[in-house]
Amino acid sequence: VSIYSGMGGSVLATADLDASGEAAAFMAMELVAVGLADAALGGAFEEESRIVERRLEVLHGDRADAAEPRRSRAEGAGVVLFESEEAARARGAGVIAVVRGAWSFRDLTERAFASIAAPTSLERAAVVAGHRGALLASALDASAWRTAPRRFVDGVGGDHEALGAVALAAAVSLLATSDVDAVLVASATRQRGYALWLERPPAR
Repeated sequence: VSIYSGMGGSVLATADLDASGEAAAFMAMELVAVGLADAALGGAFEEESRIVERRLEVLHGDRADAAEPRRSRAEGAGVVLFESEEAARARGAGVIAVVRGAWSFRDLTERAFASIAAPTSLERAAVVAGHRGALLASALDASAWRTAPRRFVDGVGGDHEALGAVALAAAVSLLATSDVDAVLVASATRQRGYALWLERPPAR
């Protein structure tokens, strides 16, 4: 993707258990927001590997919680280009979405998303969520986005670290191809939670 986009520069990698995609996207967004980069690609990909899976079983087998459903990894990929508006306009690029807010939670609770802001009207808004689960549903129910329609991104073969990045890419696509004006990208993995408010840019 970076070659196709004509981008160069540093390559940074994140490792955050089931949330590497979200962590990478937030890192890319923050690099642009604080002016350390004009543009940054953020996301994740994962390829199913039986060799890696067996190694993970050896590493985590003794610590696995017998009461927890067995998790399997799946393949997936999602990448989004974060760019300052000035840089995008300068190269004649169309801006698909703008970031209106971003939140991350290390100790996710059912009330964590209660502090997340939302548009005045949710008539043309939606939630795109990765990692479907009861905790995420409860957090969304307690948020200002509770009445917005929800769309979930699921791994075909199981859970994987790229789900949050796939949800983010799906949200950008939704803004580009539908009449939805605002999207909350939300994900929750174990004790972590991420939320990103995207909007269609104002007409020029």
